[in-house]
Amino acid sequence: MASVLDDYFASLKRLKENKPEVLPKESPINNDTVALEAGRNRGSIKKSRPIFDDLIAAINSASSEAQEKKGSNERRVSKLSFEKTQYKELYEESLGRELSLINEIRLLKEEVKRLKGGSLKRVK
Repeated sequence: MASVLDDYFASLKRLKENKPEVLPKESPINNDTVALEAGRNRGSIKKSRPIFDDLIAAINSASSEAQEKKGSNERRVSKLSFEKTQYKELYEESLGRELSLINEIRLLKEEVKRLKGGSLKRVK
């Protein structure tokens, strides 16, 4: 029975590392997915069997860690999305200032041209 447990623990390790061989990546970590990844039937890990106590504890721990990591990643994505929006707004504001300054330069050049009474010449 030790080799069976080794298979289960190996499959749990692969799921934790997100390198499953049987299931798709990003599969949730639970008793059924560990069993399927180990090549066993769904439901083969039973809480009523004392031999699986350590395995079930390890699965529960890994599942909790995965949920915390997922929550952390979601918070990070949310923060980055918010920052992206802020930088986009700053960029658009700077473009507005740039266009305003270009327009002001054009108006000033026209005024200089009008005041000089003709063409613009470089002042040395």
